[in-house]
Amino acid sequence: MLPFLSVARQQYKSGVEEEYVILGNDALLKCKVPSFVADFVSVAGWIDSEGNEYYPDKHLQQGTTS
Repeated sequence: MLPFLSVARQQYKSGVEEEYVILGNDALLKCKVPSFVADFVSVAGWIDSEGNEYYPDKHLQQGTTS
Protein backbone atom coordinates (compact mmCIF):
# COMPACT_ATOMS: atom_id res chain seq x y z
CA MET A 1 0.00 0.00 0.00
CA LEU A 2 1.38 3.42 -1.00
CA PRO A 3 0.68 6.57 1.05
CA PHE A 4 -0.95 9.41 -0.88
CA LEU A 5 -2.27 12.91 -0.31
CA SER A 6 -5.78 13.72 -1.43
CA VAL A 7 -6.59 17.33 -2.33
CA ALA A 8 -10.11 18.70 -2.68
CA ARG A 9 -11.03 22.01 -4.29
CA GLN A 10 -12.45 24.46 -1.79
CA GLN A 11 -12.41 28.23 -1.88
CA TYR A 12 -11.02 30.11 1.07
CA LYS A 13 -10.24 33.66 2.05
CA SER A 14 -7.45 34.87 4.27
CA GLY A 15 -6.81 38.29 5.68
CA VAL A 16 -6.26 40.46 8.71
CA GLU A 17 -8.87 41.84 11.06
CA GLU A 18 -8.77 45.61 11.58
CA GLU A 19 -6.71 46.80 14.50
CA TYR A 20 -6.67 50.27 16.01
CA VAL A 21 -3.36 51.51 17.36
CA ILE A 22 -2.40 54.80 18.98
CA LEU A 23 0.09 56.70 16.80
CA GLY A 24 3.65 55.83 17.81
CA ASN A 25 2.76 52.43 19.27
CA ASP A 26 3.51 49.04 17.73
CA ALA A 27 0.89 46.69 16.31
CA LEU A 28 1.03 42.97 15.69
CA LEU A 29 -1.12 41.77 12.82
CA LYS A 30 -1.80 38.10 12.21
CA CYS A 31 -2.93 36.73 8.88
CA LYS A 32 -5.95 34.47 9.42
CA VAL A 33 -5.59 31.33 7.29
CA PRO A 34 -8.22 28.57 7.49
CA SER A 35 -6.93 25.42 9.21
CA PHE A 36 -7.64 23.14 6.23
CA VAL A 37 -5.02 24.97 4.12
CA ALA A 38 -2.65 26.24 6.84
CA ASP A 39 -0.11 23.46 6.16
CA PHE A 40 0.12 24.51 2.51
CA VAL A 41 0.11 28.34 2.79
CA SER A 42 2.72 30.82 3.97
CA VAL A 43 2.62 34.61 4.10
CA ALA A 44 5.13 36.08 1.64
CA GLY A 45 4.41 39.76 2.25
CA TRP A 46 1.85 42.44 3.01
CA ILE A 47 0.42 45.37 1.06
CA ASP A 48 -1.26 48.10 3.10
CA SER A 49 -4.18 50.31 2.07
CA GLU A 50 -1.78 52.96 0.78
CA GLY A 51 0.07 50.51 -1.49
CA ASN A 52 3.20 50.12 0.67
CA GLU A 53 4.70 46.65 0.45
CA TYR A 54 6.21 44.81 3.42
CA TYR A 55 8.30 41.65 3.25
CA PRO A 56 9.46 39.70 6.33
CA ASP A 57 13.07 39.35 5.23
CA LYS A 58 13.41 43.07 4.50
CA HIS A 59 11.13 44.79 7.02
CA LEU A 60 11.12 42.55 10.07
CA GLN A 61 14.41 43.98 11.25
CA GLN A 62 14.37 47.44 9.63
CA GLY A 63 10.73 48.49 10.02
CA THR A 64 10.76 50.58 6.83
CA THR A 65 8.59 50.54 3.73
CA SER A 66 9.55 50.19 0.10
